[in-house]
Amino acid sequence: MKGCDNVSKKSINFKVETKLVKEVDVVLNELGLSMPEAITMYLEQIVNKHSIPIQKGSYSEDQSSMPDIWIDEAVEAYEEWF
Repeated sequence: MKGCDNVSKKSINFKVETKLVKEVDVVLNELGLSMPEAITMYLEQIVNKHSIPIQKGSYSEDQSSMPDIWIDEAVEAYEEWF
């Protein structure tokens, strides 16, 4: 978050499949985001929308089915928060 260096922070530890983490790292690197930044953005969306911002089962191996708007919204949110 922009200007939030003095905000109290909590560490969260969880396990995720290694393959998924590697794939996510590649995508986030292309977007110029770190894993903590992306997870923070996701958590902020849950708070802001009072719902899970991704529909269960919406992920597809076929990346062409992933809406471009998600990337645009992520970049816009990142610019607002950081």
